Amino acid sequence: MPKDSVLIVDSDKNTLTFLTGMLIEKGFSRSMGITTGEGITDIIDEKKPDIVLLNIDIKGENSIDILFRVKAKNPGLPVIMLTRSDCRELAEAAIKKGASSYIVQTGTENDIAQALKGQLQRYRQEKPRGKYCDILVIDDDLDILDMVKSYLQSNDYTCEIVSKPDKAVNKLLSAKPKLVLLDIVMPGINGIDLLNEIKRADPKAKVIMMSGISDHDICINAIKSGASGYITKPFSLQQLKVTLATTLFV
Repeated sequence: MPKDSVLIVDSDKNTLTFLTGMLIEKGFSRSMGITTGEGITDIIDEKKPDIVLLNIDIKGENSIDILFRVKAKNPGLPVIMLTRSDCRELAEAAIKKGASSYIVQTGTENDIAQALKGQLQRYRQEKPRGKYCDILVIDDDLDILDMVKSYLQSNDYTCEIVSKPDKAVNKLLSAKPKLVLLDIVMPGINGIDLLNEIKRADPKAKVIMMSGISDHDICINAIKSGASGYITKPFSLQQLKVTLATTLFV
């Protein structure tokens, strides 16, 4: 049996005390609480919770910003929003930004505990194994592939790389990535043509185009063909970080 641990973020200390104790009683192996989103990614790195319960109403902070920071650093970590009944609209907006689901705060103790355990069970059943990945990188430049893969793996993304464009669509179908980074200039095929193949194979695929050529017309053609964005080489790792964060969770 997996040992479930939860990190609770709630600025109300009484609620925090109640929830941390209640979840231990309901079978969680560890229940940790913090009253602010400050430093939350460092706390997650240290404590390694299995799931985060984040109150939608954090005093003096924007809970969506906290969610965004968590998902940018830990994309695979489930985050459940805790909300009042009159904040459902904000909670639903949070789901579009990467939250797994939300729980209405008026629910019973069992409702909250079961919702968390149910979400963890679904996450573990659906979590990509082996061939699945967060990001697929397609580029004939091996140095770029090595740099990007190293960065992604150091930031807890699972990553697959393809250096031969003719292998790209098959890899897309087997790896089922959340995002594709696709070079435009490659031997044997135009990146826009490959983008079109990718979109035919998976119309919902999110694709960021990469190119050493800063050309407005190419950018426009890429967006018209279904690309989610465009990044110009050489790019910094900070630029890559921002691009990933602003594309994966919208």
